[in-house]
Amino acid sequence: MRWALRTRLLILAAVALLFAVAIVVTLAENKAGRVDEPWTLLGTTQDGRGLVIDHGGWGGCDPGPPRVRSTQDDTSIAVSVTQPEVDDGVACTAIGHISIPYVLRLGQPVGGRKIVGARRQRASGRILAEADRPSGRSFPMPSLIGLAAVDARDILDARGFGAERVGFQR
Repeated sequence: MRWALRTRLLILAAVALLFAVAIVVTLAENKAGRVDEPWTLLGTTQDGRGLVIDHGGWGGCDPGPPRVRSTQDDTSIAVSVTQPEVDDGVACTAIGHISIPYVLRLGQPVGGRKIVGARRQRASGRILAEADRPSGRSFPMPSLIGLAAVDARDILDARGFGAERVGFQR
């Protein structure tokens, strides 16, 4: 009986300790603050329920991977990419920089909604073509499923396709 009681108390103490550590880490992260980072829309997933985002990568003096989030309504999807602030006293070697496209899963298909965000930027076609192309080979066509025309044209222009508007224009 005593053994079972001790075991339960130890498990309860371990759980309480884990919660305390999680709270301290969260408070420390919030105290340091987060900074908005630039990002680029690269395309959609094949099922149209995800956005492929280039968040610029992380590593070196970055304290961890960026946080990619979205808020959605009937007409737009707002994307934000934030990174924890780095202390001024940290020496940065910029070694080990990782840049892997991030897939932001959505609750429903893109469905023609405009993709917006405070720090969204366009990448040049040359940069995207080099980043996506395995050495000496052509790169795959990006998925544009469900994107608004302006967002799809942006991606095609950035990939060097030089998309232009034809037909009726207002």
